[in-house]
Amino acid sequence: MNKLSTSQKLTHYISIFKKHSTNNKLIEGFESSFLVADELLKNVAEEVVLFDENKQQTTLSELLKANKGKVIYIDFWASWCAPCLVSFPDSKKLKKEFDEVIFLYLSIDTNFESWKAAHKKEELSANSYFILNTKTSDYLKKLAIDSIPRCLLLDQNGTIVNQNEYRPSSDKTPIALKKLLKSN
Repeated sequence: MNKLSTSQKLTHYISIFKKHSTNNKLIEGFESSFLVADELLKNVAEEVVLFDENKQQTTLSELLKANKGKVIYIDFWASWCAPCLVSFPDSKKLKKEFDEVIFLYLSIDTNFESWKAAHKKEELSANSYFILNTKTSDYLKKLAIDSIPRCLLLDQNGTIVNQNEYRPSSDKTPIALKKLLKSN
């Protein structure tokens, strides 16, 4: 199902599965994990559509607008990405050192429940979101967010300063953050 979830035909495959299975709990699990009810949102191109752990919807534009005037460090990750997971302790240290910087954690997972479990394990409750439309978002296509780990650094106006920012473990990351904070 994880491999099928990247297909535009997930709803079709689940409908076939429903015809051949009487296990409603399994069907509900698939539908919940792969957000079948939200299939239309997965096709939105003009925005990056996000869910929090409670499936409350927002967009990247709304988050950037809400945090205008602040430096933003965006970390694209996934629950299955070992280098991503290894970087979280360093990211937490940076967050403590630079409390005026907004750290956004945006997951490209295809399985909501897998993301939710990793999100909880890594204690990413604040500013952590599941991207619903990783395959169709024009913004993500433009940035070529097709491999992770990947970080972006945005200035106080929401303009991308570096679309391939250093990872949290790099000694160059604090330098870049300090420089951007001083430019304000």
